[in-house]
Amino acid sequence: MSKNLNRFFISLLFVIILILCGCEGLQPLGPCLCKCSEKKLIAGYSVLNKQIDYSVIGCGSKKSILVIGGIHGNEPKSTVLAEKIKVYLSTNSFLTIKRTVVIIPAANPDGLAAGTRYNANGVDINRNFPAANRVNNKKNGYAGLTEPESVIIKELIEKHKIDMIISIHEPYGCIDWDGPAEELAHKMAGHCKLPVKKLGAMPGSLGSYAGVTLGIPVITYELPEAVGQMNDDTIWHLYAEPIIAAIENGY
Repeated sequence: MSKNLNRFFISLLFVIILILCGCEGLQPLGPCLCKCSEKKLIAGYSVLNKQIDYSVIGCGSKKSILVIGGIHGNEPKSTVLAEKIKVYLSTNSFLTIKRTVVIIPAANPDGLAAGTRYNANGVDINRNFPAANRVNNKKNGYAGLTEPESVIIKELIEKHKIDMIISIHEPYGCIDWDGPAEELAHKMAGHCKLPVKKLGAMPGSLGSYAGVTLGIPVITYELPEAVGQMNDDTIWHLYAEPIIAAIENGY
């Protein structure tokens, strides 16, 4: 067999491996021979013109997962965990083979800076979605999507064709779900001590909108109140595994 023919078969084998790995135009790395680079992007700006950053990590499109932290500004540890998950996935790219993970660590930067649940307009972002059960008032917004922060989340769901949402919150210490996500909630609970608990679809919430109205599995991952006294590494050790497992396994 000629050297040129040998090269052809080696090249063909390499392409087949890349296809099986779900990697398109990616750099060689490790057993899967591919590396998923993190794309750091700007989703938009808050009421006070603070930049809202997000990252896209992943090799493929078989599953698109959205992870959100800091939608309530008085829940800062949710942002800590979302940020650490982003870093972990970006350095362990094999976990996102055939997955696209979109991560917004701080969805409400004005609220985080002020230490308040609401955005700078005094609106609860997690009550400002156009769900069928929404209630229009000052704290929820007088209509759905009046706030730039909620618009950003809606647009990312549409742009990346999101199949699963994990929204990290505090302080109820449970795994809640909306839409077709009950099985996912129980699988995630198998990786930690948080119980599965149905809190109910709140008016105009992301769970009501994405879960009930759009039919996307939505997990509201409630960290316990005690995380406020924990260091970041302890929070990671106790509460990251269920989210990583859901991403890796594509439940």
